[in-house]
Amino acid sequence: AGLPATAVAWGHWAVPGGPGAGTSRPGVHDLPPATALAALRRALDHDETTVTVCDVDWATLAGPVVPPLLADLPEATAGRHDAGQEQEGPDALLRRLAEADAPGRRRVLRQLVLDQTAEVLRHADSTAVDPRRGFREQGFDSLAAVQFRNRICAATGLTLPVTAAFDHPSPGALADHLLSALTPESGTGPGDAADDLEQATDDEIVALLASEFGIT
Repeated sequence: AGLPATAVAWGHWAVPGGPGAGTSRPGVHDLPPATALAALRRALDHDETTVTVCDVDWATLAGPVVPPLLADLPEATAGRHDAGQEQEGPDALLRRLAEADAPGRRRVLRQLVLDQTAEVLRHADSTAVDPRRGFREQGFDSLAAVQFRNRICAATGLTLPVTAAFDHPSPGALADHLLSALTPESGTGPGDAADDLEQATDDEIVALLASEFGIT
């Protein structure tokens, strides 16, 4: 009792079975063993009692809207203003929606959701995302859901709950929700309805029957 100790919270190690193995977070990189051991040696040499060792790209981890927890980190906010100028914001999106017809507006918003889903899941492009499968099925966890919500809010100007990805059964369903929120005058014509039914998941169909006919 009373002997000094050092508690280390490790990030992902770049070895099978190492600390953090089997987990993945956008912006959190694997630690080479040599780097991790060098960090441990430094902590021991300086008699640190608690230390966190991880390789983090804070700007990527924070997403387009920096959460309060990371707001005081220069690495998370560096270049944020300049980056925001390069991204399409709500005004540009609303202009695109105003210039498009009804099917075009739906395509714009579905592509937005697919692109942001691919970014959060670190896919090469949006073709790896299935618009009809649930977010959780495609790899979302709670952190990914928050980052995704932040991205969608930044792009649309809407205020969405942190559970937005889980409140809708698929990327396609969320895109339709965004369409209703951004262009409430948009109606669903016969062709659009047929397309929606063809692409609907089982969960979406059950929810539709429950809301329309009281069938569960």
